[in-house]
Amino acid sequence: MEGIISEIQRFCLHDGPGIRTTVFFKGCPLRCIWCHNPETNQPFPQVRLYPIKCICCGACAAVCPRGCHEITVSGHVFHSDRCTHCGACLAACPTKALSLCGTKWSDAALLDYVMRDVPFYGDTGGMTLSGGEPMLQGEFACTLLHLAHDRGINTCVQTCGQFDPHFLPDLLQYADHIMWDIKHTDPKKHLEICKMPPDLILKNLRTAAKKRPDILLRSVVAVGITDTGDHIEALGALAASLRLMHSPKLLAFHPYGASKADEVGWQKEKMGAEYIPSDTQMAELQARLDACFAKKKQEATT
Repeated sequence: MEGIISEIQRFCLHDGPGIRTTVFFKGCPLRCIWCHNPETNQPFPQVRLYPIKCICCGACAAVCPRGCHEITVSGHVFHSDRCTHCGACLAACPTKALSLCGTKWSDAALLDYVMRDVPFYGDTGGMTLSGGEPMLQGEFACTLLHLAHDRGINTCVQTCGQFDPHFLPDLLQYADHIMWDIKHTDPKKHLEICKMPPDLILKNLRTAAKKRPDILLRSVVAVGITDTGDHIEALGALAASLRLMHSPKLLAFHPYGASKADEVGWQKEKMGAEYIPSDTQMAELQARLDACFAKKKQEATT
């Protein structure tokens, strides 16, 4: 079986417990305005332009059959909407300013690659499936989880929850850790932020939580969007109502995805430094969330 992977990062420290090998899947059903990995949004390989490496020699424009590359006085303009990912420009570029984001991997080859890092995992590390949305390639993701489980590799999945519920049983059985992202607790704002209603996400979450109370909910904090008291309180209440073991974890927005969106030609609204919460704000919001979760959980048991 094969899947399309955008990148494999080794020795990761923030994608689950311990040292981890993180596998980034191509394809995501959401279009979050703050997307941190926009190069993974499309489910197919994409040509990616690194402007800092480009010398505007025009070699790519000369060989492209669809006129995707245009060299102007302002620099290299990449018309990604015309691209069929034939790869002609990649071979012609003398500075490697163009690359293909997305590679086909077989399940066996990918697990063999991950196995190289086993000596570094210790008692807590392992493999994390991320993206994009790994469960969008559900059959491939579940096969990897199953194979890793058989080899004794600790597994973690980072998901937005927007996937076919057919894959839930294998996810719940073979993922040792599950991180479930909640983009916004207000359905209208969720639709505005992600261009997708949260119905299936919440339906899958409620089903999953019954068997896996160890699921960790996560939510991005962007100033003026998700830093409100209403959202924080609702997030704590949601986790408590599902009888989850852990208080949700807040993640600070960062603007690094903006340049990556440009590199693959995704024209999206740019979110800059003004949306980054301060360390103090993050600490205060996390404390408020933890307190709300604890209170709601206690109320549910009395």
